[in-house]
Amino acid sequence: RALFLMAPIAIALLGAFSIQFFPHSTLFAGCSAYVLCFFLQEMMRRYWYAANRIRDALRSDLISYGGQVAGLLAVDAAWGVNGSSAFAIMAATSLAAFVWDVRVSNLRAGAVHRSMADIVRQNWRISRWLILSVFAIWGAGQMYPLLVASLGPVAVGTFAACGNIMRGVSLLVQTVDNYLPPRAAALLHEKGAREFQHHLVWTVSRSAGAGLLFALVIYVFADRIMYVVYDGAYDGAANVLRLMAPGAFCSLMAAILGAYSLGMTDSRASFLSNLAGTVCTFTVGYWLISTHGITGAAIASSLTAATSMIVQGRLVAVRLKTFERQASTTP
Repeated sequence: RALFLMAPIAIALLGAFSIQFFPHSTLFAGCSAYVLCFFLQEMMRRYWYAANRIRDALRSDLISYGGQVAGLLAVDAAWGVNGSSAFAIMAATSLAAFVWDVRVSNLRAGAVHRSMADIVRQNWRISRWLILSVFAIWGAGQMYPLLVASLGPVAVGTFAACGNIMRGVSLLVQTVDNYLPPRAAALLHEKGAREFQHHLVWTVSRSAGAGLLFALVIYVFADRIMYVVYDGAYDGAANVLRLMAPGAFCSLMAAILGAYSLGMTDSRASFLSNLAGTVCTFTVGYWLISTHGITGAAIASSLTAATSMIVQGRLVAVRLKTFERQASTTP
């Protein structure tokens, strides 16, 4: 019911942007269909993760995302894909995954009647900070391409080319965001704060190794990677790629720490950490870009990610101490 409240709002916002930026009715229709179907599919994916039914989540992803790849390739080979048809294909595969998920799940629609006001009140304590976090995340990381625009289209293209390679770490980040928050919450309530802390340390140490390995590979083989991926078009940007590598590591660590914060029902920490990153973007980041150009932008993006990671880690430590004190005083 909450989803069907939010989906029309999202589509209305999409319509407002459509009028301003892409006033094409077929494209807006395709986007709207995809938004609704993706929301439905994502709801079931979150249910599978919360229920610790990972195989069902994987099957849903195979139907949706695997179907997207197959469908896009097939339609493109036969007739050619444009923006509208691409969104329609993605909407269809998301809907197919949702229908399958509903058939194999044991969810019962309407089992308990609750007012919408009650649902909003229950979730508002966490969701209000998550909503603010979305805006802060834009300031902490997504503003750099816009700030780099002042340097010209070549700089924008170079920064985007390096950023695309850095998004390889998003595979790990997506896994963290999907799996860790509900499992961390279950661990805290079932095993207690001490076991929760041990699990956090174990996860951080393992993930840090993977993140460092990724950053090291990028740093050592930057020249070769740029040549292979872009066929020589951005060979001169290898040093920019190297400067962005630490940011990928920090983003992974911040995502893990943020997942454990959500496990402790502390969504405010994500907002505050990304707010600190936003402040870094528009102070140190802006100065570095205006002073050192594209090199400064690469350094600034890594500093912003490091700032968010440090603040997130500090807030997780404070929250853990609060849980430990509560556990020690509980008979």
